[in-house]
Parts: sequence; C-alpha cells; structure tokens
Amino acid sequence: IGREDASKGPEIEVTDCVEGFEGAEVHLYSGSGSIVSSDDGINAANSDLSDYDFELNIYGGEWYVDAGGDGLDSNGDITISGGTTESYGGSGGDTAMDCDGRLTVAGGTVLAVDSSGITPAGAYILFDNRSGEGKRRSEGSADAAGTTGTVAVTETAERLAVAVSEGDELLIMDRFGDTVYTAVSIRDASCVMFASEALEEGEAYTLYIDDMEAGTATAVTADTSSGGRGGGKGTENESPNQPQAGEQQPANGTVLFQDVAETDWYYEAAAWAVKQGIASGTSATTFDPDSPCTRGQMAVFLWRAAGSPAVQNTTSPFFDVKADAYYHDAVLWAAEQGITAGVNAFSFSPDTTVTRSQTAALLFRAAGSPAAVGSIPFWDVHASDYYASAVRWAVEKNITVGTSEAMFSPDADCTRSQIVAFLYRWRNG
Repeated sequence: IGREDASKGPEIEVTDCVEGFEGAEVHLYSGSGSIVSSDDGINAANSDLSDYDFELNIYGGEWYVDAGGDGLDSNGDITISGGTTESYGGSGGDTAMDCDGRLTVAGGTVLAVDSSGITPAGAYILFDNRSGEGKRRSEGSADAAGTTGTVAVTETAERLAVAVSEGDELLIMDRFGDTVYTAVSIRDASCVMFASEALEEGEAYTLYIDDMEAGTATAVTADTSSGGRGGGKGTENESPNQPQAGEQQPANGTVLFQDVAETDWYYEAAAWAVKQGIASGTSATTFDPDSPCTRGQMAVFLWRAAGSPAVQNTTSPFFDVKADAYYHDAVLWAAEQGITAGVNAFSFSPDTTVTRSQTAALLFRAAGSPAAVGSIPFWDVHASDYYASAVRWAVEKNITVGTSEAMFSPDADCTRSQIVAFLYRWRNG
C-alpha cells in the first residue's frame, strides 16, 4: 500500500470487517489507514501456504488499528521502520502487536496499548502494571490469605500503577516536560508500550493518564523482542482450544499430531507429556500447541503428572467446578493438596487462561514449596509478589528463563506448549 518513495499514498478507512489488511506479505509504504476489525487488524498470514517467510513491514504512513483480535499480527516477522502506528488489541489473550518471529521497531513511532507487555527489538518505553488494571483476581491473594483476592495497586518506585480505561487521555512527556506523544485510549489496558527513534536510551519518560501521573519509565534499546509468540526454539514466548473430556491420545505414546514437528522447540516436552499420559490432543491429529491453556487444563496436567490420584472429598468447594466437568477430580485433588485455593473461596475459574505467575505458583506448590536460594533476575518480579518464591525456585531449577533476560512477564497467558515445557523441565530437572 502506498509508494516506495514515501510520496502521498491512499487514505483508507475500514469501518467494519473481520480481518483488516491481510496477506502473506504486507508492505505499508505511505498513505494512511484506519481499521476497525473483529479479528486481527493488519495480518501477515495465509493458511494455504507452508514454509513461507511471512512478513509485515511498515515503512511509512499513518496507521490506526482498533482490533478485536491482535492489532498487528504476523506468522513471521514484524518490522516497523517509519511512519506512525497506533495499535489497540482485543482482550482474552489478543495483543496490540504479536508475531511468530521477530518484532523490530527500527524507526518511526509506535504506540501499542493492551495488557500483554510485549516489547520490540529497538528503542522503547514500557509502562505497565503487572498486577493488572489496578486490581486483579490472583491465585496468590486467595491462596495466601484464604480470602477473596483483589490486590490494590499503589505506585511505588518499583511498580507503575498503570490502569488505562476506555476514553482516557494518554500523555507521554520527557524529563524536560515536553510532549512526546498523546492519544485517547479506546481500550481498558494495563500496558502502554511506546517505541520511537526519537527516544534517548537511559532517559526517563513519564506517562500521564487523564492528567494524573501514572509513573516514570526509562527508555531502553533491546536487541531482541519479548513477550510475544516469537523468540525461537528454547524460549518461553511461543504464543497462542481447550481439550474437552474426550481428548484424543496416540495409542503408542508418540507425538503423532500434525501440528507438532520434530523441529519445534517444545517437541521433546510434548512427546514426553504424551508418553506419560499427562497431555493429549484436542483431536486425533491436533495438539493445538499455541492455544491458551486454561486453569482447568493446568489442574488436569498436574493431576496426571501426580498419577491421577483419587480424591478424598468428592464435593467441590467451587461453584464453577461441576461434577461432570473433565477437570473435576483434578481441581478437587489440587485443592486437597493445597496447590490451589481458587481465585476466591467459592470459584476456581476453570475456563480462564492460566498466567505465567499462576503457573509458577502451582508448580511450586505441587513440588512441596521447597526453599530456594539466589536472586530473581527479572525486574517485573518483586519480593512482595505472591509468586516471588515460586519464580526464584523455577529459575534455580531451570524451569524458566523468562521471556527475556530481564523479564518474566508474570501476567502473560500461557499456551499448551509452554505448559508441557514447564512440566517437562520440572519433572526431568
């Protein structure tokens, strides 16, 4: 779209669609576009192609994306080298920017508003609130105190109180009080990522939400992207339905799924999980490695890893765990063992996607909450967090290496492939 010489391009307005701009390769050179989509806004993908180098490149122009799915998405790389892009992702695991490969901002200006904390290679600032939009139901708040759990977030030197609501005015200013960027959010969100070639590494920038200071963050320049689906073999950020009671499992205990290849970073973990009877497929031919893993699934995986023991009390303490649910016995067993106390005293939220912090806490408790030594290498995990000891233990046991060298992304969703990888490292460490 547009002209390679960056001269005037078309003005495009998409007011209602499923996918906005979509193709195996998407190249935006000049012009402008406003996209409102129920699924991905700008997407480099084609289900009919395999072994293809999908790419989404933005060289210039002005692009505004209001997506019900991912704002920018690519089955390969996303590279932004010019222009202005403002992207809003949907909810339930969708993000403002996501890709299977590398996300790079080498020029131009990008504002990404969502709750993912995804960051690019290049210069950026991340304002986020790892407790989520001012408060969140946490595995830890209920399990630690035995009461219903919403954790009020206050601004400290370590944590920013970022709680964006639809209609809020966002203002980013530099240390001299000059305006860097302004926008009006169209989403509730807990992360604001701003990337620009104009940022100065090491300089402090402040985010204001409706004229109230939300916090200050320092601009960094990263060599790799983090938090999305990309990252390559051996990382934990391969991204995102849920297995039903009748999951299919290969009879000979080997991975026979069409969507799991021997070259996939999680292949060994998936093969082990299937052989051990811990995980199975969502059909006879699919494992759905990139689908979000629910709390119900996680309970089942832990229960099977323990040998599927019988439960002592068959009456569920949670109103949302019914007797005929495939995860019923697993959740009751986990509650009996002190592995979970639910999101509050009465509910477990089995269909909610399990987060990375919850996963660490559940594994830690399943292991008996062992003592751990050493420091936590991630800036987004603090000593006061309910999952801090769990993350320290997981790092010590090589169960996790984070989504980057400095980030754990505790509120990011976990996929089925990530969960079997965590389980594999735990049981075989």
